Amino acid sequence: MPGKLEELAETAGLIPEQADEVPTPFVYPDLDTAVRTQLSSGPAQLAIEHAGEPSTRKALAVAFAGSRQPGGSYRQDNSFRYLIARA
Repeated sequence: MPGKLEELAETAGLIPEQADEVPTPFVYPDLDTAVRTQLSSGPAQLAIEHAGEPSTRKALAVAFAGSRQPGGSYRQDNSFRYLIARA
């Protein structure tokens, strides 16, 4: 069943051929690295502008709490969807 990505391609005049999801885990050695990495993202920059860096750091640390692994690293299981289309 086609999704939004396929609809976007069709709107651009392309013919969707193949779509799938690729598992892409993000693994950080510690909480500081995980938070620091996320602070560089666009959404985090907007949060910093709105709430300040200390509040944004704290919110990210809370968000990562459930991602802690037994060895102390942090893992987020993400997936990215891709589409191959032809003109």
